[in-house]
Amino acid sequence: MKSGEVLEIGAGNIGRALIGQVMSAAGLHVTFADVNADLINSINQEGGYPVEVVSITGSQEAYVDNIDAISSLDESAMIGHIVDADMITTAVGVGILPRVAPILARGLMERYKKRPGDEMHVVVVACENMERNTETLRDHILAALPDDVWRQTILEAVSFPNAAVDRIVPNTKSSLDHTLAVITEDYFQLAIDASALKGPMPDIPGIELVDDLEAVLSQKLFTLNGGHAAAAYWGYMKGYGTISDAMADESIFGLVHGLMEEVGDVITRHYPSISAQQQAEFANKTIRRFTNPYLGDAPQRVGREPLRKLGQHDRLLRPALLSLADGDVPANISMAIVGGFRFDSPDDSQAVEIQHTIHEHGIHAAVISATGLHRTHPLVRQTVAGYQLAELSGA
Repeated sequence: MKSGEVLEIGAGNIGRALIGQVMSAAGLHVTFADVNADLINSINQEGGYPVEVVSITGSQEAYVDNIDAISSLDESAMIGHIVDADMITTAVGVGILPRVAPILARGLMERYKKRPGDEMHVVVVACENMERNTETLRDHILAALPDDVWRQTILEAVSFPNAAVDRIVPNTKSSLDHTLAVITEDYFQLAIDASALKGPMPDIPGIELVDDLEAVLSQKLFTLNGGHAAAAYWGYMKGYGTISDAMADESIFGLVHGLMEEVGDVITRHYPSISAQQQAEFANKTIRRFTNPYLGDAPQRVGREPLRKLGQHDRLLRPALLSLADGDVPANISMAIVGGFRFDSPDDSQAVEIQHTIHEHGIHAAVISATGLHRTHPLVRQTVAGYQLAELSGA
């Protein structure tokens, strides 16, 4: 890389605790773009921030420096940094991607005008917790371009690789006395689809280029995100304040462990690039991460947006459907799904919507509405029966 410039759109906890730390450790200069004026001012005044990295044995401190910040509402500044950047990343949340796409489209057009030929190429990565994350951002950018000529130009000159992004960053205040301090776990994964690169990718320690990203994404989605949701939903119902407290409950630990065994069978059958031993090691490591008492991660945060998480292509239904298609009975995954329908956090609009549907139309209608499955589908019947059993038992 010539200048070592990274534009990270989103200066929140994920942006600072993952993208900022990885890029800074690689010796790159990071410019954060955000809408929060106070956050922008703090970054520019401090010029760096500490990251409290916690494991099951304690904590250590890392420091991120060589950074500055701009307003993502400042069109001139945004376009200038898009033109100059060697890599562009986002960590803004799925719903914000359509809002950042127009400025990225304008910036990439300006980059093409000012950096012709080989210098035009740049890697854009949406570090969002969703499938097809960068493809989704790419499609929003293409829609914001003025015509098909520009769309073809940008598609040929810019790499939009999907990525697997994994680091638990709870909404917990760090013990470090610093306005920008963030707390996170000692594990992270940032894997990028090598097959989608149209030009050279900067060699950044901590970023892994993989050939079978779909397998990596599914392993994370089913094992980590699915297990996390199970612990969150049932931990919330049993009144636990943190995921680690929930995992200390024998019944919840058993549910999560059983779910991981079921999704492990799905992973190794459908993704031969992942061996049974690799999957078992990943599952064991994930359970250890859930039991980390220093994260203080609340079930309400982990379980948020249950309608999205109960979708057919997300962390619970997708492995359950694959398991059923393989002739298995995903009993533990089904009970995690039941937990999603019993998650009644009053501060979560999607949870409120689900509970309203249950109250007005019954659990059967709520399951059909949320999942999109036919009323006679085996998974609908299992979920309804599990929900009713939980009601009878008072769980």
